[in-house]
Amino acid sequence: MKKTLFKNSSALLSLMLMSSVSIPAIAQDADDNTDVIYVTGSLIKRPSQENSSSPLNVVTTGDLDAQGLNNVGDLARNMTFNAGAEINTDAFTQNFSTGTSNVNLRNLGLGSTLVLLNGKRQTLSAAYADDGSTFVDTGALMPLIMVDRVETLKDGGSAIYGTDAVSGVVNYITRKNFEGFEIRGGLQQTTSDSQSDYDISAIWGTEAGNGNFVIAGSFLHRTALSAADRPELTSGTGISGSGQPGTIIFRDQIPATDPSQDANLDGRIDLLPIMDPYCGTADLSIQNPLGDPIPTGPTTSITPGSCGFQFDGFYDLVPEDERVQLFTSYDADIGNDMHVYLEAAYSTNKAVRSNAPAFPIASPLPVAVGDGAGAVLPHVPVEIQPLVQSLNLSSVLFVGRALGSNGEPFISNHNNETYRFAGTLDGRVSDTMTWETSVSYSSNTYDINVNDVSRNAYIGALTTGTFNPFGTAWTTHPNSQAALDAIISENTLFGDTSLFTADAHITTELAEIGSSGEMVQLAVGGQYRKSEMNYNWTDGYNGVLGDGSNSVETDINGDPVPFFQGPLAPFNGGNLMFLYGGPDYGGERDVFAGFAELAVPLHETLELQIAARYEDYGDGVNSFDPKFSALWRPNDYLSVRGSYSTAFRAPSIYNTDGVQTSLAEITLGPSSNFIPVTSIGNPDLNPEEAEVINVGFTFRPDDNFRMSMDYWRYDFTNLITQESPQSVLDKALGGNVVAQGKVKLAIANDFSTPYQIITEIINAPSVVTDGFDMSAAYTFDLDLGALTFGAEATYVNKYEGVDQDNVSFEGAGSRNFRTFARSMPEWRANFNVSFSGENHFAHLFLRYIDSYTDDQNDVVVPTYTTVDFQYGYIFGDPDNAPLTATVGVINMFDKDVPRLQTNGGFDSKVHDPRGRMIYMKLSKQF
Repeated sequence: MKKTLFKNSSALLSLMLMSSVSIPAIAQDADDNTDVIYVTGSLIKRPSQENSSSPLNVVTTGDLDAQGLNNVGDLARNMTFNAGAEINTDAFTQNFSTGTSNVNLRNLGLGSTLVLLNGKRQTLSAAYADDGSTFVDTGALMPLIMVDRVETLKDGGSAIYGTDAVSGVVNYITRKNFEGFEIRGGLQQTTSDSQSDYDISAIWGTEAGNGNFVIAGSFLHRTALSAADRPELTSGTGISGSGQPGTIIFRDQIPATDPSQDANLDGRIDLLPIMDPYCGTADLSIQNPLGDPIPTGPTTSITPGSCGFQFDGFYDLVPEDERVQLFTSYDADIGNDMHVYLEAAYSTNKAVRSNAPAFPIASPLPVAVGDGAGAVLPHVPVEIQPLVQSLNLSSVLFVGRALGSNGEPFISNHNNETYRFAGTLDGRVSDTMTWETSVSYSSNTYDINVNDVSRNAYIGALTTGTFNPFGTAWTTHPNSQAALDAIISENTLFGDTSLFTADAHITTELAEIGSSGEMVQLAVGGQYRKSEMNYNWTDGYNGVLGDGSNSVETDINGDPVPFFQGPLAPFNGGNLMFLYGGPDYGGERDVFAGFAELAVPLHETLELQIAARYEDYGDGVNSFDPKFSALWRPNDYLSVRGSYSTAFRAPSIYNTDGVQTSLAEITLGPSSNFIPVTSIGNPDLNPEEAEVINVGFTFRPDDNFRMSMDYWRYDFTNLITQESPQSVLDKALGGNVVAQGKVKLAIANDFSTPYQIITEIINAPSVVTDGFDMSAAYTFDLDLGALTFGAEATYVNKYEGVDQDNVSFEGAGSRNFRTFARSMPEWRANFNVSFSGENHFAHLFLRYIDSYTDDQNDVVVPTYTTVDFQYGYIFGDPDNAPLTATVGVINMFDKDVPRLQTNGGFDSKVHDPRGRMIYMKLSKQF
């Protein structure tokens, strides 16, 4: 339900001023040698962040500690202006990106937010999102103990930083000048079950020569949270039509009384499913309570029906994760006029995720049941033997799994390794001119191991009779473990990315202007970037031809198998029975850029900034993006800012050359099923462009009170995104001819039988979104310490999108299951009360997420409000190597996340399924 902006914003602003949220942080301290600093979004140094004409949000290491975080990537979870990021692992919508995290400013796409580390670019992760988005893995940047602050530029940054800064920039900045030794340890535990995190980290810094050497490391271990531990959330949300026991399909054997059952016009029913007689009769609860077969039709052996499988309990809501990170830097002066900064980083993590015991056999395959003359093979269930005899059958089709609730979960391993090296050399030519050069190199390797049934091995086992698809553990002919091992193969994706960047720029004062003596300042420079991306699958995924196709069907000996030709031939590509095949691919790109920034003090209270950047990607693709901004400070307590810019994002290598198949939940009528969705890169993509407007003010009458508000607006054209597979199917069902060509059908012209959906990376015609950011804080100075009330909130007024078929939609206040956008509550707010004394400190947070519509099920997801609390005590003198003990609770009242009728049972882009978590932390400085 759309809300009245004036009414809600007035009420919220009043609440912000009365109570509130996160404590606004002060900008970085000035360097020891200068009274000016770099602020994210500018190449010209300034006295403070408040001298910036762009809206900036700053989170310090103290703010991170107050939130009880134990990983850098978790920061985005509490950002009100972040929406649709992938932070909570979801096995059903994040097939490849498990173990990573990212940021999505304004819900404009993971690839539209530029992530910097100490002001320099970082390579994209080799993992990618199901919708084709590529992103920087924020969880792999550095140990949390190394973070000094995180600055977020909340309007477009393309004029300064180039492509990918369309929706804004997030700059993670390290503790370069730390001295001493500090060690931290923490334990976090859910109260409803045994899911836990434990971490240990340390940082050491010392003077070295004319500078500082700092090194930090961390180890984090996260145990798994199984969906079976949250049955109230997940039970019944994952039901497959393919089980074990499975479904027996008679083809062209039973006379057809309804012409719609006879597409091939042979007078017989094309497909008649018969439920396996053992479905629902075996006492499976003794074997595995998580996956009892679910009868979905009559139980008589010759009456149509099917045997389903409840798989949700086998999956992880939180995977097991182990992460090791190292970061080191050296920051020093070289003589009086030069300065050097060097850094190196390493991160590795291994996430282990549970899946169903076996994936379905997606393609119905013939299974021998008799000799065609009345004799029945012994593995055939006795209940259907009379029918096999009477029809003189030689084969039937089987739909099901190699394993169901009589097996252990398949385990997929997601391994991620990241390296980074960077160096900056800068100096001063004169009192009015400085220069800076820098180079950086970062790389990421990502591999995923997952099991599936091998097609050739499965076909060969069916042909030789060494595998019995009817062979559950409760028949007289069960399959041995050796028979199962022979048909199940391990498949691996190897991906690697890298980025090399070289920058150089100079800044100078041009001339004095006006009577105030202010100087016009200029920064001008250039940049070169080289990015590479390569993906290599194992042979089972590539298939016989190496392109993931199924053009050649062979048995276990490599001989052609002609009886799999025709309308019921195996549909999935590669040599797999469920996962869909594809080719290896890769590419590289060289980018050259030139940029300039001009700061013009029109008056002692008014400054105008002009920035522009030109980038050339080769092949005729280039961009020119200007930015105009102004800052008016009529007095010491009020600043008014405004900016207008254009922004640009070139298609990534993955966008143009990638081929990905993932399993997506698709709603068809009253049921939902997993269907392979193949996304195909588009070499003809146009660059994504946007116009960005921001107008705002900050009011700070004294050091104790501060409030700010900004209005922002983004007008996108050619938004780079992937078609929604649900939207493609919906349009095909509605008669759209183009969409119908992208839906592959098991039965010709029957759109209730899709087995694959083809989607493309596309340029959506337009997206226009706007809204407000608001924050306020007030500090009372008491005899015992300081008491601060604070708040921040983001309101999304609209998100008007137009898809490739010129169909309009409103994304604000929607889960956007059927569009290319992501979950987008209209309101998000954080409220905070904090106390800081000499030895005691405490923080209370109230976090609010607005209600929104679940467009998959046409229901309202209710509002969600949680409370976090933290208390800490500093032992000894706070200024002399203290020991600090902290205890806290996240989601204090154990508020259940809203349950959705979707796989997994909740919205992973919005809510955290872990419930109440308590934690303890110790920190010691030496």
